[in-house]
Amino acid sequence: MRPLEGQVAFLSGASSGIGAACARVFAGLGSDLVLASRQESKLSTLAEDLLRGPGAPRVLVERMDVTKPDEAEAAVRRTVERLGSIDILINNAGVGAIDLLVNFESADEIAQVLDVNLEGVINLTRAVLPHMIFRRKGHVIQVGSIAAWIGTPTYTLYAASKFGLRGFSEALRREVSPWGLRVSSVYPGPVRTDFQSHALRMKRLGLTPPKWLTLTAEEVARGIGRLALRPRRTMFMPGVLAPAVWINQVLPGLLDRLVMVYLQRGAPKSDRP
Repeated sequence: MRPLEGQVAFLSGASSGIGAACARVFAGLGSDLVLASRQESKLSTLAEDLLRGPGAPRVLVERMDVTKPDEAEAAVRRTVERLGSIDILINNAGVGAIDLLVNFESADEIAQVLDVNLEGVINLTRAVLPHMIFRRKGHVIQVGSIAAWIGTPTYTLYAASKFGLRGFSEALRREVSPWGLRVSSVYPGPVRTDFQSHALRMKRLGLTPPKWLTLTAEEVARGIGRLALRPRRTMFMPGVLAPAVWINQVLPGLLDRLVMVYLQRGAPKSDRP
């Protein structure tokens, strides 16, 4: 079955991880694809893989930096010209920033997190919306994080960007509903990453999420695929995180005490005096 056949999915951050996994999932569901990222060589390799075999989708590769509005607008314009529409926008581009706040020494490093994770999403969404509004059809899927609901040590910058994304998505959902557009957000917990620097930083800080809570990129991508087929406002992955969000909202002091116990066991440490 190819339930998304005839639809076009525009996917940012498609060169690796969740983005690349999403590309394979949505190709399997029958949609044509726009693969967008700053890493054009990886996108081309992924596109070649997707184009093999019968029933291959149409695939458009767009080298694009989401933090630059003119590049986002140009990529959207070319997509509409070549593929005819954008039915699903998957805002997946993002950067991690896992460390104590005092360990961030560069203002540019701090700005990059907010620029990519929040401003980049706004830029690309703003470029796509006029086409969806004109057709009165479209679905925006935001790839967030549980850090958008529960702020924890070493996630100060990342949580700030994801909390902002959650507020943007909630307001946008209500803003575009009169035109029949849908806005959904997926909030995964820890996801295994291929970035060695990220893994080393997590190990150095003593952050070891339990295996039962850790997802693969493919699991998150399949969840996003289900969200495209049956839109809803919010999806937590894994579902056990939903009660944790409720506890954090109703009994924040309880989580505060748990965090203090965690810190008193010796993790994490600051690199600076």
